[in-house]
Amino acid sequence: MDVTAAAGRVVVGVDASLGGMQALRFAVAHARASRRPLRAVRAWAVPNPWRDSARGAQRLRDEFARGAHRHVMTAFTNAFGAFPDDLPVEIMVPEGDPGPSLLGYAGSEADLLVVGGRSARFGRSNGPVTRYCLARARVPIVVVPPPGWVRAATIRRVAHEIERDLERLARRPIA
Repeated sequence: MDVTAAAGRVVVGVDASLGGMQALRFAVAHARASRRPLRAVRAWAVPNPWRDSARGAQRLRDEFARGAHRHVMTAFTNAFGAFPDDLPVEIMVPEGDPGPSLLGYAGSEADLLVVGGRSARFGRSNGPVTRYCLARARVPIVVVPPPGWVRAATIRRVAHEIERDLERLARRPIA
């Protein structure tokens, strides 16, 4: 696959929410279709009350970074069954706040930033990271909503949405 950096990247924020999983699926599909490399970002931070020797603090930082990397790998496995081998993927696990980290990695005007949205059921349709990125992004940004059944207001509605999704999946031909 001939992917050039001049075409920009697809940068996706990786988190464990259902909107985050939808965003990862969208980002991979878009990167494949547009023949662009994918940059998966999972930011992390050491809790403030940590007080220890410099060596102990560094060990803790290393463990947080490894945990963030495992989180990204698990997200790919949960979303696709395996890490995509047909797409150039760069995993970034910076220390810091997620919003500034995402915008830092999506710095070129040719980049596309993809983040997951939340259910509007509780009054806010976007979380703090998404709102931060929307307010400050200098690149195109796509907010991917969670699946429809997440946005359902009642358990009965959730059951109906899941049933409908299963029926749709059952009608699809097996490839």
